[in-house]
Amino acid sequence: MMVARFIFTVLVVLLSTATLAEERPEDVAARYLEAVRDRGFAAGADFLHPDEMARFQQLLVPVLESEQAAGGRALLNATFGRDATLLSARLADPADFLRRFARVMAVRAPDQPTGFDQLQILGTVNEGETIHVLARLRTALPDGPSDRLVVVSLRPFEDGWRVMLSPEIEQAARAMVEPLPSGRQRPRPLQEPEPLPLEAERR
Repeated sequence: MMVARFIFTVLVVLLSTATLAEERPEDVAARYLEAVRDRGFAAGADFLHPDEMARFQQLLVPVLESEQAAGGRALLNATFGRDATLLSARLADPADFLRRFARVMAVRAPDQPTGFDQLQILGTVNEGETIHVLARLRTALPDGPSDRLVVVSLRPFEDGWRVMLSPEIEQAARAMVEPLPSGRQRPRPLQEPEPLPLEAERR
């Protein structure tokens, strides 16, 4: 009896591993889009490639450094709390760093389109080891359905696939780092922080 139970357990583990390894990029892309729709962009950290999360951190740490050099710390307060230091942000786990910034971004830009009612995978395009998944997201509106197309890019990681940063997120991050033309100053809407959900939870 014990031998039979052991064999059954081994078979279950092997079958589960095989199922994970055979998960298609299309399936991962769909689950990623649904997670972001249901729980916000911060939920996307569970699907992002580790290299992409590290790159996001490298893009945004200079923003915190510039803020501190200018004598402010509103963004640092909003993401890591009023007792945090710049060093704690630099040394933060990339996934945690991304989740914190994602929640602040969601509060600052709540009108970003993430909701949809139906998802349809239209196809894929291979580019080296990267696979781009094209999906149609349909939203029901009073005047009729509204469709939009999105592309989710994925790279292999271990036995599965992980999502890469979207161009929109990367452009938003770079825009915070790039200097404005001479004579212009970037507006500082975060100089006087308003209450954020993340900050409230830390209290």
